[in-house]
Amino acid sequence: MIDSVTELQHNATAWPVFDVAASAISYPFRYSDDEWIDLGALTILQYPDTAGRLQVWARSFVGGNPTNTLALLKDLSIGVSGWITIRAGRMRHTVADPDSGSRLGSCRDFAVLFVEAARSLGFGEDRLWLSL
Repeated sequence: MIDSVTELQHNATAWPVFDVAASAISYPFRYSDDEWIDLGALTILQYPDTAGRLQVWARSFVGGNPTNTLALLKDLSIGVSGWITIRAGRMRHTVADPDSGSRLGSCRDFAVLFVEAARSLGFGEDRLWLSL
């Protein structure tokens, strides 16, 4: 017989947990010319969205114009987790095409869908990993 008692204390840091540049607090925002030099190529989708389905889906999370950038990224992350059912133990070392419509995937598929959706909204990739 195993008898166990667990006490869990959840102490979360107040949201947001990182600083956001004042110029990027509201979406849409414009990258500075220097940022655009560094990030411009990172806004290009890696997977073609020929029918525009991904962008339409991603835009559904934009609450207004302007909207809070962190809230948008948080909503997008929640939307991705609601869209993909994580399939544990997958041995394939590739990711599913975000435009495939598949709703089963790995944590890599979650990350790719999130980043591609955010890119479709004009975000540069390097800033997105903080949101996952």
